[in-house]
Amino acid sequence: MKFNNIFVLGAMFGVASVASASTSFTFGSLNGIPTGSGGAYLGPYTGTLNGSTVALYCDDYTDHVSPGDNYTVSTTLVSQIMASPSSYTSTVRFANTPSQDGIALPTGTNIYQEVAWLMTQATHYTSGAGAGTTEDAIQDAIWNLTEGNAPTNSNYHSSVSGSYNSSLNPYLWATLAANATNLNSSVNLTYTTANAGSITLYAANYSTWEVIDQTSGLGAVGTNGQYQELLTQVSAAPEPGTFALLGGVLAAVAFRKRRKA
Repeated sequence: MKFNNIFVLGAMFGVASVASASTSFTFGSLNGIPTGSGGAYLGPYTGTLNGSTVALYCDDYTDHVSPGDNYTVSTTLVSQIMASPSSYTSTVRFANTPSQDGIALPTGTNIYQEVAWLMTQATHYTSGAGAGTTEDAIQDAIWNLTEGNAPTNSNYHSSVSGSYNSSLNPYLWATLAANATNLNSSVNLTYTTANAGSITLYAANYSTWEVIDQTSGLGAVGTNGQYQELLTQVSAAPEPGTFALLGGVLAAVAFRKRRKA
């Protein structure tokens, strides 16, 4: 009986984390720091996910959510979406969306990888000053990556502008996010600019970023009744492949033990 239980446990691990998880979500509050983009606010915001307080970041400029809104959501790891974008078209908003900022995604990457990479940078650049800051530029780069038509702040300059090499320029962050070396690096990198010295590019762990979307009525950006898509950073969790491997090992051990008995 003990070995049969182990076999069942292995089978359970083998199919774990295949689908997005559903849970209760309540949006808490904005942090009160305005961006340079149409009166919107910079993250992190606050909310409650399955009874725990979480910090929230936004990749969806057009849709809205208000303090106190409570609804059921799905949570999906960015690493899972990266592995199989087409499997999550009904659970996350931008699964198969190409970049909307005019800068192509690197081959083999997904828009959520760029979003999570940019949000990782945002967690390290937190002056709290709002519009015209590095974190404002990063947020603006995120919104233009996913939608393309989000308002841009006054520091937005193309690569031909003398102000391009500045950490205050959303376009610079957009190009840095579209670099496969930056996206896939497991260590922090340094980018040297002409106008702002050196910028640290922080390594992203895509297994710690979750996409939060409503489970009922999820549709295209701007559809009536849509809540904003949000992301939060969670503790590192084993990848689904790790669970599958563990399940296979446990099952093999159980089978071997039964044959010896």
